[in-house]
Order: sequence, then structure tokens, then C-alpha cells
Amino acid sequence: MNRIYRLVFNTALGLVQVASELGGKEGKRHDRRKTDSAKTTLVPARTAMATAIALALGAMTPLLWTTPVQAAIASATGVAGRAGGAATAAAPGAGGPGAGSGAYVNDGGVGGTTGAGGAGAFPGKAGYGPGGSGGKAVAKTGGYDYGGGGGGGGAPAYLVPGMGSYQVLSGTALIGGYGGNGGAGYSNGGGGNGGVGGAGLYGNGFALSNAGTITGGAGGNGGSSLLYPGVGMSGGVGIWGSGFTVTNTGTISGGNNGTTGSLATRTGTGVFSAGGASIINSGTIRCGVGSTSIIHPAVEFTGGGNTLTLLAGSYVYGNVTSYSGTAAGGDTLELGGTTSSSLSGTFAAATPLTWSGTPVFANFQILKKSGSSTWTITTVTDTTANAIPNWDVEAGILQLASGDNFNALAADNLTMGIAPTGSAVATAGTDNGELVVPGTATLNGETLTVNAAAGTYSLSTQYHLINAGAVSGKFGSVSTSGSLGGLTAAITYTSTDVTMTLQAPAPTATGLTSVTTTDGTAANENFTISGAGTLAVSATSSNTALLPDANITGASACTAAGGCTLNLTPVSGQTGTATVTVTVADSYAQTGSGTFLLTVTASGGGGGTTGGGGTSSGGGAFGLLSLFGLLGLAGVSRGRARRTRAGV
Repeated sequence: MNRIYRLVFNTALGLVQVASELGGKEGKRHDRRKTDSAKTTLVPARTAMATAIALALGAMTPLLWTTPVQAAIASATGVAGRAGGAATAAAPGAGGPGAGSGAYVNDGGVGGTTGAGGAGAFPGKAGYGPGGSGGKAVAKTGGYDYGGGGGGGGAPAYLVPGMGSYQVLSGTALIGGYGGNGGAGYSNGGGGNGGVGGAGLYGNGFALSNAGTITGGAGGNGGSSLLYPGVGMSGGVGIWGSGFTVTNTGTISGGNNGTTGSLATRTGTGVFSAGGASIINSGTIRCGVGSTSIIHPAVEFTGGGNTLTLLAGSYVYGNVTSYSGTAAGGDTLELGGTTSSSLSGTFAAATPLTWSGTPVFANFQILKKSGSSTWTITTVTDTTANAIPNWDVEAGILQLASGDNFNALAADNLTMGIAPTGSAVATAGTDNGELVVPGTATLNGETLTVNAAAGTYSLSTQYHLINAGAVSGKFGSVSTSGSLGGLTAAITYTSTDVTMTLQAPAPTATGLTSVTTTDGTAANENFTISGAGTLAVSATSSNTALLPDANITGASACTAAGGCTLNLTPVSGQTGTATVTVTVADSYAQTGSGTFLLTVTASGGGGGTTGGGGTSSGGGAFGLLSLFGLLGLAGVSRGRARRTRAGV
């Protein structure tokens, strides 16, 4: 009988159960009513539940393996902060309500009555702009001129709800809430400061693809005053958070700063990360604009472990600054992609507060070149390597501008990436990264690290690492990251080039010593082998009558550098000596060899000669008597055997 299963709903238990039916053999008639009433059994509820879950999971399998869809973010504008109140002859201005509430409150401060105004509220969550401070009160005959209230801070346009994948499509705009304007001071009383704009987008640990526009909210204007106008505050950050990955083909911008009669704060930052972020840009990242040349950076990093990758088409308006130092390995400026481009800017150890028209890349720990493209760094002076201590040319070509030099300090590091190639000479920019210096490449004993991609490398392959108008000095040390299959990097310096050639030391067999054993007793030879890659050991005997090659075993187990043991089994009844030659071959057709002597003596100390070129052992009168004795015994035995067969 065949067993058939189907799902049924048990109304008594209120759940789905699996019903088992017994089906007859094919072609056999049977009574359906009898089968339904007598042969149908209900599987227990627990089994039914498990089966139902399994069926549901089976139906969901295609969904579980589908690539997550990026959630599209719709256009949005953050809530703006409210303006601070204007002071009067009788009372200070009230602080403007902020866009946040509860833990996120960011109201402006109240204007001063006898001195400084109240501080604006700093929100308990990043992304919200702080409220502006109230204006100060100014003493006068018989009292004070009161200060205006500070403007409230703006709210972010979009708070990312959690880790996940999101996208801002072309034509979509996220704009942070504006900061409220500061209230006017009464007469000479100080005007209130404006509120800070909210972020365009805030979150942590998310992945975002942006083809639209993300902008921080503008800062509020400072309140007016005859003597002490309020300060126009900073615009909001375009994207703010940590641990995120942003791929930008659109525009990310900080908010513009607020204006005032005499002072202004810096404009908003385009992207700010508190650590562990990755930004891949082929669009526009910029700071906001304002009434002065004092600006926030276009990109600002803290916490370390951040990377800004620039692809062809990138436009950066504003400086790019790392404040991380060496925390978490510092921050990386990466030039990548497959399309060649150029980078205009200056490398420096500190960022300026003003904008000169080309970005200053300040305090990065690593300058990295990736991808097959060629990037040319323009308007960079001789201090490039000093400003960024670690250069990593993984792939493609990194070229300095015409006339520029590369000056490295002893504490600096240069990493060059290489990949396997079947050619005797690798193609620079394809098989390895290359640094091109039109001027002089000065090496002052810094460390060269060769970063080897996975694969099989060939002996004697040459890689051109540096091509320069002139090369001065040498690297202090060379190390390897990744496996070269036992090969080593040999560096050659010419007047214009630095070349690396892959070499391998010849394999060796060391520690071979003479071995003595007795007839019928096996022996071992323990020694050490070295060489590159996978090793192969073989051994041959000079006296195969005593020790055939086939009786030397154990070599197949010796495939890596280290200890090796050969098992030696002499032919029974043979004594003498044999010279054993051990040959070690590496993965690159190189060989090395060594020999040792095997001596086999007769059991009990006697010995005779062996064939095959062996030397005699034992000897003297005792040896001859032993030989005659053996012959005599053999003759007696043969005689007795003949008499026995003859019936004697």
C-alpha cells in the first residue's frame, strides 16, 4: 500500500494537521468511503506543526535567497526651527522652539536680562541642529537693554531607521530643516544667535546609493542689534553618522550658513563620519556656501577606519579632513576605478579654515591607488609623502604631476600590489601597481611592503615598481603580505627605476649523517629539507645489491620545508656499504642534493663481501674459517641428501 499525505483543518483543535491515507496499488479498485473512515489517521499536532513550517519555509526559499531590494527614500524636508523672540524694553526675547522634542529638544536660548543670554539646547541625538544662544543684555543707565532669543535648531530630513540598504533616486531631494533666526536685541542688547540647520540624512551602519540631492538645512540668521548682532549659525551636515557605506553619483552638500551684521560661523559639512565609514564618490560632495570664506570641510572624518574613494567624475568643493590620527589605523584617501583621472589639491598635515579653490586633503594616514586606472596628482609639492606617511599602490598607476618629486621619510611606508602573470616581465599598471615620479624619487630607508594577490607566481618574474626621472637612496627593509609560494622579492635599483624580481633559494638537504646497521635490520635517516613551494624528495643507492632504490621509502611524505625521514631496508644476507644520494626539487625546477653512507655489518660482528661494488667487512683468519666452515656444512648436507634419496 502507498501512503498519501494531505493537510486538513481540525476544527476541534483549531489547527492544521497532516492526514495520512493508505492508497491501493495501481489499478486496484477500493472503497473511498471505507478508506476515508478507516484508513485516514491524524498525525499529532506537533508533527503537523513541524510539517507545516517546513512547507512554509520551502515556499519562502526563493525569497530568502533573493538579493535584498534597496528601499527608496522619498523626497522630504526636515522641520525648521522657529525664530527667537525679539527683546523689548520690558523683557528679553524668548528662545525659538526647536524642531525636536523630548530627548531631542533643541530650543533656542532666552535673551539675557543682566548679562549673557541663555544657552541653546543641544539635542540628545545627532542629526538635529542645536538651538542658538540668546543675545546678551547690555548695561545702561538705570538698567539693561535686553537680548533677543536664540533661534531653534532644525530637524533632519530623514532618520535612517536601522541597518539596511537604501537608495535616493535621481530627482529626489532630502533637505534638512532650517535653523530658526535669532531674535533682535533691544537697542544695544545683543541679537540672538541663529539655530543650526538639521542634517539631510542621519543614521549608522546603513548602505546608501545616492543619485539625487541630499542637503543639510541652512543655519539661522543672527538677530539684529545696534552694537552686538547675533551670529548666523552653521548649516546642517548633508549625511551624518558612522559605519555607513555611501555610493554617490548625485550631490551631497552641507547647508549654507546664516548671515549676520558682523560675524558668521562656518558652513555645513557635506559628509561627516564618526568612524568606520566608506564613501565611494563619482558625483559631487561639497560644503555649504556662506557670507565668508570660512567653511567646514566637504568631508570630515573622526574615529578612524574611514575611507574616501574617488572615482573619475568626482567633484569635491571644500577641504577633506581627517581628525582621526592613527585611531583604528587612521583614515584612507583612495583613488580607484577603471577610468583614468586626475586629482587637483594639496596634501597637508593640518586643514586650513579657508577655501583656496582647490581641496586640501589633511592628515590622512594612507593614500591608496586601486583599480586599473591611472591617476595623476597635480599641484602637489615635494612634501607629499611626508603629509601622508603610508602610500599603497595596489593596482594601476599613480603618477605625480610634471616636475614633482617623491620624498619619503624613514618612518614612512610604501606598499605595492602585485598579481601573478605568465610573462617574464609583468605589465606595470596591469599586473602590479606602479608609482611614476617625473622628478626625483628619494628613498630614505622606509619600509617597502609587497602585497601579493592570490595565485601562482613564477620564478624570475620582474615587476617595475617605481619609474622616476631619478632615483635616490634605497628602502630600509622589504616585507611581503600574502603568499608568493615560497619565492622572495629581490629589489634592484637603477638611476631611474626600482624593480622587483621574484627569486627562490635553491632547495637543500642538510643534517645528513652516516648510518650503521646489522644484516636484517632496517634503519632510518633523519635530516632537514628546505626550498620554495611544494618540495619533492628522491633517493638513490650506489650499491643496489645491498640497498635497492625501492628499499628506500618515506620520501613521498616530505613535501614541505622541515624534517624528513627515509626508511632504509638492506637486502637480507648482504653486508657492506652504500652511498645514498638524496635530491630535493622545488616547485620551480630547482634542485639540491646531499649524500650519506649506509654501512651494514653481519649479525654478531662477522661479515663478508657484497656484490655490486660494496666493500668488504669483517675478514682475517676468522672470516676465512667461517667461509670454509659454511662450505663444509653445505657439502655434508648435500651428501646426506643424496644418500637419503638413494635409500642408503
